[in-house]
Amino acid sequence: MFKWVTLLLAVSCLVVAVVYARWQTTPLAIPAAGIVLNVSPGDSLSSISRDLAARGILKSPRIFGLHARLGAKDRNIRSGEYSIVVGTTPVELLEILAVGKVVHYALTIPEGFTVSQFVAKLQADDRLTQSADLNLETLVPGYLNPEGWLFPDTYHVPRGMDTRSVLQTAYQRMKLILDEEWEARETGLPYETAYQALIMASIIEKETGMPSERAEIAAVFVSRMRLGMRLQTDPTIIYGLGDGFDGNLTRKHLHDGSNPYNTYRIDGMPPTPIGLPGRAAIHAALHPANSTALYFVARGDGSHHFSKTLQEHEAAVRRYQLH
Repeated sequence: MFKWVTLLLAVSCLVVAVVYARWQTTPLAIPAAGIVLNVSPGDSLSSISRDLAARGILKSPRIFGLHARLGAKDRNIRSGEYSIVVGTTPVELLEILAVGKVVHYALTIPEGFTVSQFVAKLQADDRLTQSADLNLETLVPGYLNPEGWLFPDTYHVPRGMDTRSVLQTAYQRMKLILDEEWEARETGLPYETAYQALIMASIIEKETGMPSERAEIAAVFVSRMRLGMRLQTDPTIIYGLGDGFDGNLTRKHLHDGSNPYNTYRIDGMPPTPIGLPGRAAIHAALHPANSTALYFVARGDGSHHFSKTLQEHEAAVRRYQLH
C-alpha cells in the first residue's frame, strides 16, 4: 500500500511539474496587435491577474500568483503603461512588470525653442501629469530667469511623468553639457563665465540657418566683442519684444533703448540667453572658426554671406536683401 501511495505522489508531482513547465513557456493569449496594460499605483498582482484572466489573456492566474510569490516578485510590481506583444509568456510578463519596462514616448524639443515654448509643449501633452506649480524661478539655482538652461533634445518619457520632472531632467542635461564644453573651450575667448558662453550659444542658434555655419557665425560675434563692437543681432531684439513682436522688425525697434535685449543699443551681450541652444551651438561659441569676418547677411536660402569690411557688407546687403 505504501509503495502505491509513494508512486501516486511521484506521478502527481511529475504531472504538476510538467504542467508548471508548460505554463511557464506557453505564450499568453495576446491578439496580433498586442495589448496595452495600465498598472495604477497601488494595484496588486492579484488584481492585475484577475483583469488579464477576465480578458481571456492569462490562463491559470493562481499559478501566476504562486510563481510570483516563489520569486518574491509579487511585491515589486511597478506602475505605468506596458505594451505586451504577441509571444510573451507569463514568466516574461512578470519580469516586465517587476523591472518596470514601461512604454516611453518621444518628446522632441527643437533647438532654438524658448523656455516658454518648452513649457507650452509640455502643458499640451496629455500623456504627462501636469505639475500644480512649475515655479520656473526656482528651477535653476542662482538664476531667476531659466531661459537657455533647458537642453533641447528628444526625451523619452513614460506616461504619467510630471512636467516638472521633465524640466528638471532637461536642466540637468544642459548643465552637464555646458560644463563639459566649458572645460574643453579654446583659450583667449571673451567670456568670463560659462553662462556668457550659453548666452552667445543661444544667439548663434537663432542666427544659424545652416549647421555648417555655426562656427563662422560664432567667429563674427567673438571678433566684434574683442574689438568692442556691438553685436547688432536682430534675434535678441525680437526676443526682448516678446509677444509684442508682430513679425515685422522696424527701425523703431532698432533704436529702442528701453529694450534690454537690443544689441544695436547695448554694449556686450544681452542679460540672458534668448532661447535653448543645442550642443553644436554651445561648441561653436567655445570653438569659433578662424575667421576675420565681422559681418554676415542672409542670402535667402538659409546660408549667409560673410564680409570682413563694412563696405563689403553693405554691398552684400544690397545684393541679397534690397534687390
